[in-house]
Amino acid sequence: MTVSELLNRMTSKELSEWMAYYKVNPFGEWRADFRNALLCQVNANLHSKKNYNLKEFMPTFSRFKKIMSWQMMKELLKATCKHT
Repeated sequence: MTVSELLNRMTSKELSEWMAYYKVNPFGEWRADFRNALLCQVNANLHSKKNYNLKEFMPTFSRFKKIMSWQMMKELLKATCKHT
C-alpha cells in the first residue's frame, strides 16, 4: 500500500497507538540488524580473545555515498576479478 493510501485508511489515533507500540517493542529492519549484530558479537566473543563491541557488527548507512573516480572503480574491479 502506498503512503497516501495508508494515510487515507489509518486514523490519527491508530497511528499514535502504533507509535506507542513501536517505542515499547521496536520492529523493522533496524531491529533485525540489531538482533543479527548481537548474535555476531556473541559468536565472535566466544571464539576470540578480543572483546568485541556490538557497534562493530551494526551496519551503518551514510546519507551521502562517497563518489569514486573511474580510476578507483577500475582498480577495484581489477582487484575483485583478479585470478589466483
